Amino acid sequence: MIGAVFAGLDFAVMFGYAATGAHAVRLLRASAVKWFDRVCGGTLLALAGSLVFYRRAAAA
Repeated sequence: MIGAVFAGLDFAVMFGYAATGAHAVRLLRASAVKWFDRVCGGTLLALAGSLVFYRRAAAA
C-alpha cells in the first residue's frame, strides 16, 4: 500500500514538473532566455562578490 501511494505521488510530481517545463519552453523565447541568463549570471556574480565580506567565526 505504501509503495502504491509513493508511486502515485511520484507520478503526480513528475507529471507536474514535465508540464511546467513544457509551458516554460513556450514562454522562454530566445530574447527571454538571454535576459534570464543575464539575471542568473548577475545573481551568481553578486553572491561571489559577497564572499569577499564573509568571515568565518574565529576558531576557539
